[in-house]
Order: sequence, then C-alpha cells, then structure tokens
Amino acid sequence: MGKNKKADEILNQDIIAILGNPKLSEEEKSRLYEKMVETIKYRVLDRISNSLNDDDFKSWMEAIDSGSKDKIDSYLISKGVDFERLMLDETVRYKIEVAAMVEYLKESGKTVTDYYKLLDQTEEKKDKSGE
Repeated sequence: MGKNKKADEILNQDIIAILGNPKLSEEEKSRLYEKMVETIKYRVLDRISNSLNDDDFKSWMEAIDSGSKDKIDSYLISKGVDFERLMLDETVRYKIEVAAMVEYLKESGKTVTDYYKLLDQTEEKKDKSGE
C-alpha cells in the first residue's frame, strides 16, 4: 500500500505546527500540551475499561483506585495491554482529529485562536456553574 503523504505530514508534525503555529506564550503552549496529554491518557484508559468484562473491570478499577503505578502496571502486563502502544495510537488519532478541525476552521474562515477563545469561554462558564 502506498504512503499517504498527508498522513505522514500529520504524524511527523508537532501539534502546535498542526494548529497553524498560533502565537502562544511558552506557558500557553505548556498548558496546551498538558491538556492534550491528559485527553489522550483518558482516551487510553477508556479504551482499556471498555475492553474488559465485568470481573476484569472490577480488578482494573481496584488497581486504578489504589493510585499505585506499580499495581496499574502489573495489571496491564497481566492482561497483555501495551499501554505505550495505546498511547501512540491515541496520539495519532488525536493529531488527525486536530488536523481535520484546523482544516474545517480554515474552510469556515475561523482561526485556531478563535477556537481556543471559545474553549476558554466554555471553561470559564463551567467553572462559574460549578460543573
């Protein structure tokens, strides 16, 4: 199968470049990276959780609730779950979604900055409402 040049570009680009290199301070970039990593981790945890039967899910939740990285790692190893591969897979999916969003924004005459302003306003409303 031939290589998809657009996909290769997306995979090899930094997420800030995919976003069109918006003018962000180092603090804003750091916050953005943290949110992205957190989102990807939650997606991986959700994938793992959804793949388990009831008994395994209960054991998984006990490992998670323990807060022990060793217990979580041991559980994943015992079930043959490759967390790093799942993180990579979800990172690729996330980057593709972001690239599609940026393309949509360009087509609709909006910028990534407009999008993030909207996100910040939404977060402020959630904070005020206590969600």
